[in-house]
Amino acid sequence: MVAAKGVRGLTAAVCCFVCLVEAIATSDCGRPQGTSPSPPSSGDVIPAWHAVVYDTTDGVGKHICAGALIDAQYVLVAEHCFYGPSGNLRPEADFTVGVGKVSRVLGKEEISSQTRTVKHIHFPQGAGVAHSNDLALLRLNEAVFLNDRVWPICIDWKGDQLPLKNGDKGSMAGFGSGGSLEYFPLRLVGKDLCKKNAIVKESQFCAENDAGPAAGEIDSSCGFAQKSQDRWFLKGVYYKNSKNTNLFSNVTGYVDWMAHIISNAH
Repeated sequence: MVAAKGVRGLTAAVCCFVCLVEAIATSDCGRPQGTSPSPPSSGDVIPAWHAVVYDTTDGVGKHICAGALIDAQYVLVAEHCFYGPSGNLRPEADFTVGVGKVSRVLGKEEISSQTRTVKHIHFPQGAGVAHSNDLALLRLNEAVFLNDRVWPICIDWKGDQLPLKNGDKGSMAGFGSGGSLEYFPLRLVGKDLCKKNAIVKESQFCAENDAGPAAGEIDSSCGFAQKSQDRWFLKGVYYKNSKNTNLFSNVTGYVDWMAHIISNAH
């Protein structure tokens, strides 16, 4: 009887996971309010999935990283954003996330902006070891309200997208050296060429700026977005710049990890 209950429990858990993936994969992600927007130019409203992570321990809020809204209650960010100078993992209470913002300033009133505190920071196995898996999934204290300026980007939950290849184009949004969000295009660089300028792990890829902010001015943890038909998909999270080469953590290898976290929360 106990074994039977265990099997039923496992079956239910697997079913929950599969159903969640199906639901998210068929949702209207990557195109706010069902539209199919073209990339905005610099200075215009930025993609609705762009999130901003603030360190609020100073009582004001210091912008430290970008992020990508992948669900109404989850934001994908780079892991290194949550460690202190001595390498210690900082508590969730130190951080606030803003969405729908075009200003770097946390306290600036904006029609579309929303803020949430962080309920939990999830890390993949191997996190913290020289940031070998430089991703973190934030669960917000409550879901954000979705509208045309706050909307999740798609994740390739079902593995339907073609693998990234040399020359593929994408885009990224960030503050750079200014106070307002900027949008600029990127182009993938093959690993052979990339390895001449940086140490590239199997879980990473490289991209060059076609235009926009200088390489060293990219916000930490910005998302690499790529359009497929009429939707935008998150392909990578910015890790660092090495000799003018931008390194990204490839999101593809972490899809199951993210889906399990979200399904277990439901």
